[in-house]
Amino acid sequence: MAVRPLKPIKKESVRVQVFRQLRDQVLRRTWAPGSKIPSENELSRTMGVSRVSIREGIQHLVSLGILETRHGEGTFVREIGSEIHFNSLIPLMALDETDIFHVLEYRRIIEKGTAALAAERVTDQDLAEMEAVYDRMVRAQDDVAEFARADLEFHLVVAKATGNSVLIKVNNVLRSVLSVSMENIVSTLGMHDGLHYHRLLIEAVKSRNAPEAERLMEEHVVRTIERLRSEAGAPADGARAAEAARRRPGLDERLALHHAFWAREKQPRPLASFRVGDFFFSRHFKAAQALLEPDKPITPEMVDVAAFLPDYERMFLEAEAIGQDGFWTAEPFTGIPWMEAMLGCAVRAGRESFTSRPWLSSPAEALEKVRFDLENPWLKKYLEFTAALVQQSRGRFPVGMPIMRGPTDMIGALLGQQEMVLALMMEDPAVMRRLIERVTRAFLSVLDAQRRLVPDFHGGTALGFYHVWAPGPSIWFQDDLSAILSPKLYREFFLDAARMILAGHRYTAVHLHPASFFIIDELLALKDLKVVEVNKDIGGPSVGEMLPVLSKIMQTRGLILWGDLTIEDLEMVKRNLPCQGLCLNVVAPTLAEAHERRNYIYNWG
Repeated sequence: MAVRPLKPIKKESVRVQVFRQLRDQVLRRTWAPGSKIPSENELSRTMGVSRVSIREGIQHLVSLGILETRHGEGTFVREIGSEIHFNSLIPLMALDETDIFHVLEYRRIIEKGTAALAAERVTDQDLAEMEAVYDRMVRAQDDVAEFARADLEFHLVVAKATGNSVLIKVNNVLRSVLSVSMENIVSTLGMHDGLHYHRLLIEAVKSRNAPEAERLMEEHVVRTIERLRSEAGAPADGARAAEAARRRPGLDERLALHHAFWAREKQPRPLASFRVGDFFFSRHFKAAQALLEPDKPITPEMVDVAAFLPDYERMFLEAEAIGQDGFWTAEPFTGIPWMEAMLGCAVRAGRESFTSRPWLSSPAEALEKVRFDLENPWLKKYLEFTAALVQQSRGRFPVGMPIMRGPTDMIGALLGQQEMVLALMMEDPAVMRRLIERVTRAFLSVLDAQRRLVPDFHGGTALGFYHVWAPGPSIWFQDDLSAILSPKLYREFFLDAARMILAGHRYTAVHLHPASFFIIDELLALKDLKVVEVNKDIGGPSVGEMLPVLSKIMQTRGLILWGDLTIEDLEMVKRNLPCQGLCLNVVAPTLAEAHERRNYIYNWG
């Protein structure tokens, strides 16, 4: 357990602060039983207060039987006996790790019933208090001590919602008992479980679902016990702390790595993000599975946003458990072809994904019928997803854009791919440019509408799907159907659309498949483009075969390399590409493989 030094005292409540800091030195065994504590003079200098305040604090602890004064020798720490075990001023269980488990076992038995009763009796005022304490937890993610206090306060508020005075008093005692140990629990296990379960508990209590509240509270406490027991079997404290630091980079480190990535500065290792599972992203959501029937028409009313939220929570916790540098980003369900749907295309389900169908016969008809409409039901569903994800996040993760089709993809979706190519070669160029500009403006209007709902995340934004944070306004786009165009056609018709998308954003990226590598020179000519994201496609060229293009990109731009990047792929990147403006977005089949690849990246040097 890390030693916490004495701290300078704040000006308010000096006597209380002196007492608590002296007490905590004993409870954390910084001052072991039988040891002599520093003199009043030393403590006065260290803590920046008068000797009178120090003497009062010591006398208070002597009166409680924690310290004893020996004439001519000084003040010593006593062995604490059973006579003061239940003094509410002394969180005694912090002294004995075995007793912590006893308290948590007690909580498992009692608090599940407390949560159920709270769900039956909760008032609007109780719910407001729960939300307020939860918001304190969200805001305190950079302060372990404050987070721990808010965590314990949340459980007390749940007890208060029962209206049962005995449960409230017992919870008050438990809060005191755990007040020191809770900091160590949070330091060891992190904050994600607390935020996750407390959010779900609020929703269960709010909906008066007593069985669900009971289940969640028991699961919450049992998971805490299991994780603490697992940690207890880990290496010694110092080794465990060092390993934890390697496994879980802190917030400041993560932000610094992102700053270095965008600035194309030398990095200690590539910026690393992870996604666990296969490439059929629609199947990752239970709520989507009932919709995945071949050729089934899909309408906005069939997409139940609330049913998707549990899987977002699961994915967030999985991503954070890996200990990645990137910030897992929630985005409206990636399986829906959103832009195509908003532009009027019918959406159909398949066995693995959702696709759109062309519906216009010519560019002229498209100009007549395609409009951006704020009342479009698919746009409303997209914004409903966004608002729900912002609410669910409560500052824990950013919200961004999903895979959104770019100009070539939107024109191909409206007219058909072959018909688009023919129109580019044979139709009036002015008509095609007007249509391309219209769909591009629609794309930007959708993102503007979404941004109005999304708060900044640590002062910045995130590239949805790639989980990359940016220190300011960001955007990314794709033009997958550039693969069926010539460089000349792309340059003549679509480069202006790309410029329009990138304008006004400091942090920009384009998504690129190897099949479109032939337009790389056109893309690198875009002065506002900061990063190129390249897919390692299934059945496509290997990382080794892509190295010439990847190296060319990194001469002037940052690179995000995305896909099932194996250890062999990572070795190839390490040997051949500079660790400067480099991000690896790894899709790993299993959590174990994600950890293996993460460990390789974290030992890059």
